[in-house]
Amino acid sequence: MSEDTKPEAVEEAPAEAKAKKPKEPKKAKGKKTKPEAGAAGRTTLAISISAHPRAQRSIRRIRARTAIVAFVIVLILSHRSGVPNQEAVLRALLAGLAGNLAGWACAMGVWRQLIMGELRIVEDVRRDRRRARAEAAAAAAAARAERSASASAS
Repeated sequence: MSEDTKPEAVEEAPAEAKAKKPKEPKKAKGKKTKPEAGAAGRTTLAISISAHPRAQRSIRRIRARTAIVAFVIVLILSHRSGVPNQEAVLRALLAGLAGNLAGWACAMGVWRQLIMGELRIVEDVRRDRRRARAEAAAAAAAARAERSASASAS
């Protein structure tokens, strides 16, 4: 082997450096920029429910509340119907799990629509701003043309 192709020696890290480091917070997975086909310098933004801070908190709350409500309702109904305590608690736990999943599915559907509505609003605002800038630019160009026409006429 020549000197250029020799593998480099790897130094052993000290025991202190090998110890587990504290985990860094996870990056938001939903906001990735990808180059858009045919657009020079433009990027698109992928929006996800997991990247939306209000949605995360709301979904957690809804999941917990639906699970607790399902648990309590099934537990009360089981006790009233004379089911033994262990069986009633087991049924209530299963109902709580089902309530958690049902709450999650409903919350995801609702937040998907809310986020799409927010995006439509942002898109409309941006479109209105672009239109206003274009109209202002057209008015300024017309004013310049009028001034140059009046200056050349005099």
